[in-house]
Amino acid sequence: MTDVENNKTKVSEKIRCLLEDMIYTKMKPGDKLPSEQALTELFQTSRSSVREAIQALEGAGILERRSRSAYVASSADECFVEPLNILVRLEEAGGKDMIEIRKIFETEAAGYAAQRATKKQLTELENLIWLMQKPDLTIEEYYGLDTRYHQLIAEASGNAAIRQFINDLHIVLNKLYPRFCTLDIVKNSALPVQIKLVSAIREGDSETAKRCMAEHLSESEGIFEQEQKKAGGK
Repeated sequence: MTDVENNKTKVSEKIRCLLEDMIYTKMKPGDKLPSEQALTELFQTSRSSVREAIQALEGAGILERRSRSAYVASSADECFVEPLNILVRLEEAGGKDMIEIRKIFETEAAGYAAQRATKKQLTELENLIWLMQKPDLTIEEYYGLDTRYHQLIAEASGNAAIRQFINDLHIVLNKLYPRFCTLDIVKNSALPVQIKLVSAIREGDSETAKRCMAEHLSESEGIFEQEQKKAGGK
């Protein structure tokens, strides 16, 4: 794929995500999608990118074609899950379950981010890494930066469903589970891998990005298991 084709693909994927957000937050099954021309003006993009995004959503069963117009499909609700329901169900899961599901979704998100991250998202990721390396960084500051780091990678995946799910997942994690990381772990283990992960995303290396995320989350799993043993498995 040439650079021009790759950039065009990224634009259409971004428009698809914006359309998914609009459908999920502002529309219901049976609603008519605005015209291609209106969407072109709304998103400040080309008509071909809008058309490709609409076709992708039709293929996913979120939109359906009637005559020459696109409508929100009656099955669209099955493609989206109410965020509150996600939170309730996630809260019923155990800590180990949460880590395992993070490894499934966030590892794939990192791979997609290497293919789809925008310059703005890359810049923010690099700024987060810079802030994580401050000499006077506190563990509370790191927790906040780390949460945004994971959320941003989910956003950079270009997949609205993955982004929403990971955001909801981190809401539950921050609400229910204490953090056990220390600044020594951050400096010697977590941060070096996070730096490599951002480098892999910048270079468009999906496999390395996935491998780094898996390593980062496996370390979190190990810390959690150690703390569970100290607490008697509770």
